[in-house]
Amino acid sequence: MSNSLRFILNPGPTKCVEPLDRWSDLVLRQEASLRSAFSLTIYRCPDRWAGSLQDLLDGDALNDSGQDPFDLLIESQQPASDQPDKDPSESDQPAGTRHRRLVCKALIPVFDPANQWLEVYELEAPHSPDSPARRLDSLPLQEATNETCWFYPTEDGRYLSWESQQAISCHPGHVYEQLPDGQNHGYDRAGLRILWSLMADQSSLTCVGLTYQRKRIDFPLLASSPGTTTTWTSFLVDSMSDSPLQKQASLVI
Repeated sequence: MSNSLRFILNPGPTKCVEPLDRWSDLVLRQEASLRSAFSLTIYRCPDRWAGSLQDLLDGDALNDSGQDPFDLLIESQQPASDQPDKDPSESDQPAGTRHRRLVCKALIPVFDPANQWLEVYELEAPHSPDSPARRLDSLPLQEATNETCWFYPTEDGRYLSWESQQAISCHPGHVYEQLPDGQNHGYDRAGLRILWSLMADQSSLTCVGLTYQRKRIDFPLLASSPGTTTTWTSFLVDSMSDSPLQKQASLVI
């Protein structure tokens, strides 16, 4: 097999669905199944910052697009003619430290593995609408191997997270880290994994995606539209505590 493996989520069962034979048909089938996702962005708070979510809101630094609120806070506190290189609370750190505040930026598809089947296709290049496709496998996701992962930071400190629900439509999935041209790998069902993680202070695991041969399966966006609300949350990571991740406050804007 080549780099052209494609993965389609389907509310199935796929044994009742005829295999597809063209790229355009794969796209249509995928569009009909994966319809929801949520954006998650996490920032580490500056070490000397002692404020709160309410302080950031009062300073017009919280927004519904997930931008770094500390950058916005700095801009709102500086005269228009000033061009600061760094956060005043990080004045003894190198310029550009503020850009290392970003810990995570992800779009996480929302689907229930218990009610989904997965189809695996080999697609011939080039990827025109009529590119031939051949189905290699179809299986209920419950038969794939489960694997846990940790989505939130493990380093002690204070953090802010931003979440937003989105309506989406996607291309069929592909292995995000493709092999170099000319290298091949065979398809093996045993290489599929369903990833589960505890999100924030939730008590139950959430499905956060799929991998194949330890590489993430990405479902490229065709279109997306944001929800009507977004949520900012402040939390603390303390590895010495009985509850290492502690939610401090939350604001819906």
